[in-house]
Amino acid sequence: MKPQSSNFSPLRSLVAGVLMVFASAFPATAARIAEPGTTLFGTITEQVGSQSFPVTGGTLVWRVRTVGPGGREHRLTTPVQPFGPESGRMTYRLTLPHELLSYDLSVRSNALAVGASSTKVEHLSVTLDGKPLTLAPIVASGFQIDQTRRAGTQRIDLTLRVVGQDSDEDGFPDDWEDANGYDKWNPADAPTGGSGGNGGSTGSQARNFTEWRTAFFPGQNSNLDLFGEQDSDGDGIANLFEYAFDLDPTKPDAAGAVALALPHSIAQGGRQGIGFKRRSQATDIEFQVDSSPDLFTWFDATENLQPGAPSTPDDGRTLLVEKTVPADDAVQFFRVVVRRR
Repeated sequence: MKPQSSNFSPLRSLVAGVLMVFASAFPATAARIAEPGTTLFGTITEQVGSQSFPVTGGTLVWRVRTVGPGGREHRLTTPVQPFGPESGRMTYRLTLPHELLSYDLSVRSNALAVGASSTKVEHLSVTLDGKPLTLAPIVASGFQIDQTRRAGTQRIDLTLRVVGQDSDEDGFPDDWEDANGYDKWNPADAPTGGSGGNGGSTGSQARNFTEWRTAFFPGQNSNLDLFGEQDSDGDGIANLFEYAFDLDPTKPDAAGAVALALPHSIAQGGRQGIGFKRRSQATDIEFQVDSSPDLFTWFDATENLQPGAPSTPDDGRTLLVEKTVPADDAVQFFRVVVRRR
C-alpha cells in the first residue's frame, strides 16, 4: 500500500502555490456603475453699466455641493467657446458626472451619487478666469438629481459684472476702458452702441456692418459672417437682420417696434404689398423683394411693385404695393432678401 502522502505531488503543490499568488495579486475592488450626467449649458454675458457684451473665451470653474448625508463638494472646469446649431449662440457646456448609489456600490469622489431618492445640488460658486459670475435668480438655488432625471440638461445663463471707478463719468468703468482700448479720462470716446454711456448714438450713423458692430459691441472681433448669424440679445432675430432693419442688438426690442421694422404684409386700395424698416445709412447691404404664388417658387418682384402711401408724414418704413389690383381669388406672398456686399 502506498503512503497517503503520495497524493501531494510537487507539481500539485506548485500549482496550488501559483493559484494562491494570483489570488493575492488581484484583490477584489469596489463595484461602480456610471450613469448619464447632468449637462449645464448657456451663455456668458459681460455687463458694463447698462451695456451687455457676449463672452466667448476663458476657463469656467464651477463648484457645486450635494446636500444631505454623505454630501460632497465638486469642482469642475470647462473652456468657454461658441458652440451649438445656432451659430455659436451658446458659449459653455459642462457635464456633471453621475454614478449609481446602492448598498453594494461605491461612488468615486469626482462623481455625484444618484439613487432612487432625490438629492439636491447647490451652486457654491462660478468663476471665469478667477472672476466671479452671477446666476439668474430662478436657477441660483440649485437643482435635484435622481435616477429618473439622469441625462438631464439645465440652461443657466451667467453674467460677469464689471464694476469699478469711472474717472471720466461716461458710464464705463476704468478697468473696462483700459482692457478694451478706450481712454478712461476722455468721455468723448465712449462706445456709442446700446443705451449706455454719453455717446448719445445707438449706432444709427454706422455706414457698414463692421462700424455698426463696433458701435454696439466694442472689442468684438470674431468672424463677421458668423457674428451676423448670431442672436446677441436672444430675441430670435439674427444680428445681420437687426442691422438691416435698424433694430437694437443689445436687448429684445418692443413687440410694436419689431412688428413695424421686420417685413410685414400691407394692403392699400385693394392692392397687396409689403412694409419694412431699412437702414438708410447702410452702404453695404441690398434689399430685394420677392413674390410667390405658392411659397415654393419665388420671383424678383421689383418690376411689379411701386411705392405705397405712408400712413403718417413721419412713417419711416419702406412701403411697396402691387402696381395693379389683383383678381379677387389671387394669392400672393412676399419676402425680403437681405444681402451684405
